Amino acid sequence: MKSIQTIVMVWSLMLVASLTNAAGLLRPTNAQLPELTIKEHHVDVVIESGYVTTS
Repeated sequence: MKSIQTIVMVWSLMLVASLTNAAGLLRPTNAQLPELTIKEHHVDVVIESGYVTTS
């Protein structure tokens, strides 16, 4: 029974993690510079043996 609960918990965490978004930009300390913008952003995620790598 405990293994089923563990599987459900891990699956739920993976589902929630896949639905989350992150947002935010660094701002230049010099007020005379324009704010930064992101024109394009792509991330590849690989999960192998419990380790995650992004590129």
